Amino acid sequence: MKKTAFILLVAIVLASVLLGASSPLDEYVYKTVLPDTPLYENTDFSSETLISVPHNAEVEVIGEPFFVGDVEWQQVRYTVYTGYMPSGAIFKSIKNDVYDVIIAKASSTKMGDKIPFYYTHNINTEPAGYLFDGEQLRIIDDGIDYGEFYMTEYDGNYYFVLKDNVTTGLSYNQLLALIISCSFAGAIIIAVVIVIVYRRRRRKI
Repeated sequence: MKKTAFILLVAIVLASVLLGASSPLDEYVYKTVLPDTPLYENTDFSSETLISVPHNAEVEVIGEPFFVGDVEWQQVRYTVYTGYMPSGAIFKSIKNDVYDVIIAKASSTKMGDKIPFYYTHNINTEPAGYLFDGEQLRIIDDGIDYGEFYMTEYDGNYYFVLKDNVTTGLSYNQLLALIISCSFAGAIIIAVVIVIVYRRRRRKI
């Protein structure tokens, strides 16, 4: 009886150790090895590049790698694109859930312009939607360079917004309103000064 209990205890301990050791594997993801890794439309280096994937960006692996000629290819999904990369262009890595969040605002570059946001960092794709000047969003600083875009969180989802349309200060409309207010206040002050000077001169006369 004691021997059976001991064996059961050992089995439980071993199972716990094995589960503890294997659980981090669930957190593994695949990332790109090099900066601007091309995602090809087909398994051919001369085929169209769907998008250049930044260094260390997370990609989704589809199926198993396979050879076409001397090159081993892997089908990969990245943002809205599905294409192919040489299997050596990606590596297995621990998922990175550590990143900085910066509170920012959408900012237009012209009065009345709507601000597009995208599913991926490619301006040639259809916008996922539009923001209004001054709307709050969160910049996700995950250490990855998305070129002229920021990865942002808006309405609970991740999107990409052009850096020119994001500010941590005053938005375009807010800055314009401030300039107009200051100009108006300045005009009033100048008018008051002119009236005071004029009245003092009349008194002296």
